[in-house]
Amino acid sequence: MRANAETLARISHKKAKAFLKELANFRDEHCAFRRLQLHFGRIFLPEVPLSLVREWAIRVEEEDVVELSQDEILRKYWLIPLRNAVRVLWTATDLRTKQWGIFRILEKFFAIGDRSLAVGPVRDDIEWVFGSTLGPVTDCERIFERLSGRTSVCHNSACPAPYFFAVRASQKYCSDACAAPAQREFKKKWWAKHGAHWRATRGTKRKQGKKKPRQSQQKSHLRGA
Repeated sequence: MRANAETLARISHKKAKAFLKELANFRDEHCAFRRLQLHFGRIFLPEVPLSLVREWAIRVEEEDVVELSQDEILRKYWLIPLRNAVRVLWTATDLRTKQWGIFRILEKFFAIGDRSLAVGPVRDDIEWVFGSTLGPVTDCERIFERLSGRTSVCHNSACPAPYFFAVRASQKYCSDACAAPAQREFKKKWWAKHGAHWRATRGTKRKQGKKKPRQSQQKSHLRGA
């Protein structure tokens, strides 16, 4: 299903980044799928090629998916693989890799393409579902373009949602809470290495500071004399 201009106008930059962040940090549990569906289902569900996902599940996984619900097929055979693909791009260090990866995601997971462009010696089954033209830009096309931005992974190994958009290139942690343990460890090491010298220097400065008022009083007394 193609999105119209009115729908696209509602997908803000902030909303797009929130969806990608939630997708990258998506956990395998069914409750996580419910959460993603609740908050962002309006964005991605209309563009999921469900018939292709079911066919792929039967053919590639060689499982009997008849007994599985549509939500379970979507979670296991589409959303988790999509999450894994997004994570690969999230950690990519160059723009070219991200741009190619975004194209492949749109092609493989959303069946966005043009059959007339599928030429050459290598053929792929999915090219037969493409239309004769690309059609208008969809919500997910615009959203996944955001992956070319400053994506990063939190350096705190205990972070429950480590994939985030960094404000600056040098940012290592997704939040102050995640940065706190590293800051405490840095301070601990600094004090162990420089603490004694700092205390001694500070003590000397305090003594010098106490002498200055006396010297000032003596000069004042002499001037008065």
